[in-house]
Amino acid sequence: MRLRTKEVIKHSGAIQISANQISLLQRKIWNVLLANAFDDLLNKDEYSIKIKDLAEILKFDSNDIETVKEAVTKMQTVLVQWNVLEKDDETWISTQFLGEVKIIKKSGAICYTWGKYLREKLHNPTMYAKINLAIQSRFKSKYSLVLYELCVDYFIRKRGKGETPWVSIEDFKKLMGLENDKYCQEYKRLNNFVIKKAVKEVNEKSDIFVAVDVKKEGRKVIGLKFHISPTPIPNNLLTRLIKPPKQGELSFKSEDEEKKELYERMTRAFNLSDRQTQELLNTMHDLEEVKEILDMVERKIKRNEIMNIGAYTYKALKDHYQPRKSIIAIEREQEAEARVNEEKRKAKEKEIINGLAEEYEGYKIKTTKEYISSLSKEDQEAIKKRFEESLDDFLKNKYRESGLDSPIINASYIKYLSTKYLKNEMLDFPSFAQERGFLLEQDKEGWKMVNIKEMLLQK
Repeated sequence: MRLRTKEVIKHSGAIQISANQISLLQRKIWNVLLANAFDDLLNKDEYSIKIKDLAEILKFDSNDIETVKEAVTKMQTVLVQWNVLEKDDETWISTQFLGEVKIIKKSGAICYTWGKYLREKLHNPTMYAKINLAIQSRFKSKYSLVLYELCVDYFIRKRGKGETPWVSIEDFKKLMGLENDKYCQEYKRLNNFVIKKAVKEVNEKSDIFVAVDVKKEGRKVIGLKFHISPTPIPNNLLTRLIKPPKQGELSFKSEDEEKKELYERMTRAFNLSDRQTQELLNTMHDLEEVKEILDMVERKIKRNEIMNIGAYTYKALKDHYQPRKSIIAIEREQEAEARVNEEKRKAKEKEIINGLAEEYEGYKIKTTKEYISSLSKEDQEAIKKRFEESLDDFLKNKYRESGLDSPIINASYIKYLSTKYLKNEMLDFPSFAQERGFLLEQDKEGWKMVNIKEMLLQK
């Protein structure tokens, strides 16, 4: 499997696709399939990947072939628009997201194809982004993955300047697959339920940090621009691959008049050098904050409180200078921070307990299967007969119709085996969690973590 670097070289046009039927899992699978096939795109017509390798990267059960079938089948029916933002000079195209697919159960492999024209485009990414497959597996929202791909694309194209062009609201909704979504027609809803959540997840879980600018006509928001910078983490893919902008490289477009005016003001009125000004404007995306700090420095200059204007201005902007706050304001901020931290703690606790509950269900299924398989066929049938006798009339009818293939019957069967035959052999939920380092206790509201603070401090 050619996924040593866990990266996929992805053509900009492929990143800028509109597909309102593509789920998060389907987009992740498509990226892995492309990374796997990339070296042979022009040499072969068919590619293959082991399901266990696909599952390892995407963090799902390698035995869950039905999920893979459902995902690839859906991708085969989806047509996508290519190059929505017209980043390259080629024409718009519409194409099938994935070609023919077959799954070979004996070898546990997926074989798949793409059309010739699509393969040629994917193999010759004159403009490309490297999508980190390990990072894409962290996203829980498809909007976060789409935003991540778009921002990595433009971060590389800009050679470190980290800025997309202005994207109209309609094009943004098209990229996100929301052009026909009535719920997100209003910008307020789009911002609250898509933009903010996607930016938050990208900033928390990826190797880039994203900030958003908005363009307005009157009071109406008509466009978005995303500023991108690499997060300061060791071995960051972006900081290794991309050179920062050189002195004098900062350029201004017609829509950046506000930034251009600030550049002129900072170099002329506040004695900042060209290098200092470029550095600050590339890292401080909140231009209103820049203006407020410059106004504060200007007031101090008028009162003759500053000796070295350039040095003081640079430090004030670099340190995000804020006027002294009152004790009441500080206390309010501390209370707000405490509330946010408590909400984060509860969210983390819920995430851990839900994850443990899923693992515990898998453990019960595995244990009961092993127990049943160790019995003779006669004993197995006897247990099934006793199980059927324990059911109410509704479940008995369900059992006779579908047997153990019915999810509700299967769950009841596992519970029956757990309580009647494996009570002493099977761990209960708190003991199962404790073996994994989590101490649980139960109250009226449900399960709680005793050592949640300790777990958070370890992180």
